[in-house]
Amino acid sequence: MKKSAVFVLLICLLFGNSFAKENELFAGMRNERYAFIGVQTKYRFGLALENSVLVQKPKIQYIRLAPYYFQEIPFGLNLSYVLYAGMRYDFDFYDLGTRISADYSILSERLQVFGSFQVFYDSDLGTELTYLAGTRLFFLPEVGFQLCIKNMPEYRKPEHRVAGGLIFRTDRISVLPEISTPLDGQSPLTRVSVSFIYHLPF
Repeated sequence: MKKSAVFVLLICLLFGNSFAKENELFAGMRNERYAFIGVQTKYRFGLALENSVLVQKPKIQYIRLAPYYFQEIPFGLNLSYVLYAGMRYDFDFYDLGTRISADYSILSERLQVFGSFQVFYDSDLGTELTYLAGTRLFFLPEVGFQLCIKNMPEYRKPEHRVAGGLIFRTDRISVLPEISTPLDGQSPLTRVSVSFIYHLPF
């Protein structure tokens, strides 16, 4: 029995090492409310699993699955295509959608422009078309500033907002503390949030 357990453990370790060499694992948090983990293959296809955090009752947690494809194009242009579907644990609502994003690097990646267009369906809110457009300027290779305008939901509902913050990045981690201010009367709240992504060191 012990020999078989050791054999299974060795197979898992060998498979895990091979998997890690050919694929990229990552984890992070979005807007301090959603934690995610994922994997991106060497063919640029990926899959992310996201779950809400800091919600008091377990039955109102939210979970989302998002397959995607990342495409690098010469001259500094990157594109990503995302499909997603999510729901609350108690089935109170569900949503699904698609998002196309692009970013373009100028001046040796010191200046970037980026944008996203998203179409989604929410079982309570109906169909929504949303956008995000912005720019990043890096003072140093590891430190920059980001500013964007958007109506893409930070949590669930579309809101017209302007958001700005500092970016701190290394080869493995990128952190964005951000202040988001409404541009209309739909939400009176100015939010302070932190998002980050960490690429696991395999």
